[in-house]
Amino acid sequence: MAAGFGFSVGDFIACTKVAKSVYLAFREGTGASSTYQRVVADLNGLLCGLEEIRCLEFDESQKHQKLALQEAADQCQQTIETFLLQHAKFKASLGKEHTASKFKTRFHKVEWALFMKSEVDNLRTQILGHTTTINTLLITMQSSTAALQISNIKDYSQATLEQSALLMKETQNRIGQTHNMLGTQADTLSRILNILEVPNTQPNIRDVRLVMMEAFDMNMKVYRMALDLQKSQAQPHVDYEAPALPPQIERQRPVELEDAHGRVTPFHVEFINSFEALQAVLEARFRNVPGWKKVKNMEYVMKESNSKRQLNFKAPWESVFLPGRSVTMSMVFWMPPPSGLRCPGCQLESQESATGYEVQCQGPNCKLWYERVVDLEKPAWNTSSRPFDIYPPRPEPIWPPKTEDAIHDFRRVQVRHTIAF
Repeated sequence: MAAGFGFSVGDFIACTKVAKSVYLAFREGTGASSTYQRVVADLNGLLCGLEEIRCLEFDESQKHQKLALQEAADQCQQTIETFLLQHAKFKASLGKEHTASKFKTRFHKVEWALFMKSEVDNLRTQILGHTTTINTLLITMQSSTAALQISNIKDYSQATLEQSALLMKETQNRIGQTHNMLGTQADTLSRILNILEVPNTQPNIRDVRLVMMEAFDMNMKVYRMALDLQKSQAQPHVDYEAPALPPQIERQRPVELEDAHGRVTPFHVEFINSFEALQAVLEARFRNVPGWKKVKNMEYVMKESNSKRQLNFKAPWESVFLPGRSVTMSMVFWMPPPSGLRCPGCQLESQESATGYEVQCQGPNCKLWYERVVDLEKPAWNTSSRPFDIYPPRPEPIWPPKTEDAIHDFRRVQVRHTIAF
């Protein structure tokens, strides 16, 4: 009778699996080294995530939930660190930097392939339990945070409504004060018109000037009150951002006029509501400074600051001066055509002709804004007077015109050159 070999088919199959595991352990990319490095990389990434959990900030009312979350993260981190510490021997042979001998490296590859699969699976099971706990706590805390935010929003909305009511009341008070000042301003302008319209009577210049200065003072008070109203609306109260002024108030912004001396004067179109009223105001402002005769003879032009468009004084008043516009004023001088490119004020040489557009002189003591305009036909000089023309007629062309005003007396001028055919 033949004797048996001492092992069965099952043993043969087991040996085959062991041989296959040993063979796979030495393959590049899917061997023991690659598997070990992927496991270590995943564990290190999980450790970084646990550190981020500790840095999360929550409300003071959630401190107990935060402690439970930190404890779960600590347990998960302890499990990972224990595994890495127990199997630190594989780092020198299976890690990215091989420092062990070839024999030891091969031995560790076989050991990892044969005995570490079950330990890695056990580690994954433990980590899964910890991460499930952490996720549950995070979901609970997020729900609590959402409920807390809803409560804060309700409180904020209530505070905002109360603050809006206070601001609205303050706005109404300021609007009432402004309305009273507007009434006073209207009365003052009526007095001015009554003085100027007295037939066969030369108005007292001192009285006109006093009333005009009173009107200007009231105009500035209204303007400052509007600015104060805007500032009070823009100030934050209880973390509340006030809305912009409504359109019906925004439309009442004054026109800002920069005269030929560079003085900026705001005026409201509700009060100065005609070219005649504007002319009277300009004559009052230029009475004691250079340019009074030019203003009286209407030898000036005005342009819109943004578009540089020249204003047409023959158009309806409402279409020329709109609330919120910025306007510049230039004194008009008639001169012969220049022989070179020079500043008409200080005669400094310039690189620009300034024909049809404004340039500023670069002279340190000049800084004059000037524009040249060329007329291609001789103007018809006559003695008639047409009120409120932009370029008023003169009795006869004189070079230069007989006037006490000089170009260097102003900050902004327009120089006109006439070329006769």
